[in-house]
Amino acid sequence: MCRRIGHSKESRYRAPAHNFLDFRGHLCYTFKDHDKLSVIILVMPGCEMGGASRNLREELIEAGIDEISRKGIQGFSIRRAARACGVSCATPYKYFGDRQGFVAGVVEYINGRWARREAALLTKISGNTRKKLLAVSMEYIKFLVENPHFRSILMMKDESFDLKYGGVRSGVSRATRELIERYCREVRMPARVARLKVFIVRSLIFGAALMFDNNEIEYNEDNLALVSYAIDREFDLA
Repeated sequence: MCRRIGHSKESRYRAPAHNFLDFRGHLCYTFKDHDKLSVIILVMPGCEMGGASRNLREELIEAGIDEISRKGIQGFSIRRAARACGVSCATPYKYFGDRQGFVAGVVEYINGRWARREAALLTKISGNTRKKLLAVSMEYIKFLVENPHFRSILMMKDESFDLKYGGVRSGVSRATRELIERYCREVRMPARVARLKVFIVRSLIFGAALMFDNNEIEYNEDNLALVSYAIDREFDLA
């Protein structure tokens, strides 16, 4: 792949056998184009501008998160995400295949961020299932509040995406749901009651995150403790 410095579009040229030089570790050459000196950089596959250590896939995902947060899923533009990373509009397709694949990559990235945070939390907790589900629920609220751009993606509505990748989006909240269901089985709650508990606790999680984010209630330890009490108390109710 060849890139012309100073131009937004990448162009493909056959490199001449002369005028070669080095630019930031990339092989390149110069030529005259309409009396203007141009420089073409030959970028080897897997070695994008910025050095071999650059994680372009992750950069594209982070640009995608910002793009979806600002424009919504319907206004999401792969071209703008690529431009934010300084690469051609064709580059994201090499990593994600198509638009839906890109969005799935974004959701999987968020899932991974939460999974690592949840795993680190659970290594510090010993005790019964109820204690774990309460801790995970509260940590999930903090995760959503601290990353409001993630929440907008997790709660987006896109029927065409959900038909193909619906299971991907539900992954980030799977652990909380499974812990609630496990506890309900342990204390022999009826299946109908267990479904109700999942609904109520998830409503408390997302409702609290939204209220914190909208400054309806202040995001502080006292109010987090209030939410924790409301979630814990729910399992004392029939």
